[in-house]
Amino acid sequence: MSALVPSKTKGKIPAMCAFVVRKFPRIKQVWGYHVTPDHNTGECVDYMCTAKGRGPAEVKELGDAISAWFIAMHNAGHLKIKFMVWRGRAWRPTANSNGPKGWGNYKYPATHFDHVHVQADPNVWNPPNYLPAYYIDPSKVSTYLYGLKWSNKQPVKRRQPGFRISTGIEVVAWNGRKWLITEAGYGYALEYLTTTKPQ
Repeated sequence: MSALVPSKTKGKIPAMCAFVVRKFPRIKQVWGYHVTPDHNTGECVDYMCTAKGRGPAEVKELGDAISAWFIAMHNAGHLKIKFMVWRGRAWRPTANSNGPKGWGNYKYPATHFDHVHVQADPNVWNPPNYLPAYYIDPSKVSTYLYGLKWSNKQPVKRRQPGFRISTGIEVVAWNGRKWLITEAGYGYALEYLTTTKPQ
């Protein structure tokens, strides 16, 4: 069945799905149980990225955001991905005979360009509690601040002073500093942030 509630899914999967479609309101359709593997486990949901009038670039952007969010939530312990497929590639929490840990090859590389397929542990779902909004402190940053992609610690996000970060989920210590980690998996050095909205 296609709806915004995945049919015949187990445990906490429906609640997880409900959270995801609220987080990503551009998702207009999801698919749950089906007799074919591995949808017949009741652990899988297909999050459709296509919609009427939506072009390929927007479809890719949405799917990239959904898959990155799931990985960030997995790494933060809010859920447990068993297997995920997007744009002909598979993400695995650990290496196995089918591929490496993280993103790797998928046996059907020409598939899953219109939806993100997620198989998750139906017993693990702890919704993130968002931290208060932080802002890049103009008194400490005059030009811009780089955010790190937390999985590899590479600088990828360049933000201007005053930028609002509203999706922080935890503060962690690394490399002698404290870092605000966002749900999308980016880290910002806490010493350059403030909870006071700049004027």
